[in-house]
Amino acid sequence: MAKNLPETSPPDGAQPSGAAPDYVVGYRRPPTHTRFKKGHPKRGGRRRGQRNVRTVVEETLNQRIKIRKGDRTRSLSKRDAMYLRITNDAVSGNDKAQSKVIALMQSLRLHEEPQEETNRQPVTADDAAVIADFLRRHGIEMEPTPPPENSDKLETGMAEPPSKQNKETKS
Repeated sequence: MAKNLPETSPPDGAQPSGAAPDYVVGYRRPPTHTRFKKGHPKRGGRRRGQRNVRTVVEETLNQRIKIRKGDRTRSLSKRDAMYLRITNDAVSGNDKAQSKVIALMQSLRLHEEPQEETNRQPVTADDAAVIADFLRRHGIEMEPTPPPENSDKLETGMAEPPSKQNKETKS
């Protein structure tokens, strides 16, 4: 039995004269042997190893510099140093720096107050049982906490902070 093996082209890339081309030659599809080779100047694109502007700017902003503050030296990236300088200038009363800081805060949405969660539900008895079961299975001993006496806190969904236990210290 003879296997149907694909016909291979000679190693130099030239097609035999009787063979059909692998693709249709036509508009914007030159024959493979006449195409520009990799790295040819007319092929387009940037040369290998050449960096684009974004890469250069990012590397420059991420470089570390040393800043002296009094008798202490800190190491910061250039980006962080710029933010620190603009912020310090804004605090000292520079109007231009203040507008830059405000614009930066708006772009990062730092000027808005965090929204309160509106769908918080109070902890129910079922929830407390699930939490107690979880803690029991993981070997964590907890005293059961009684439900809060103030019904006002249940309506808002605010939970009480855990009570601080006084620890005895050796004197």
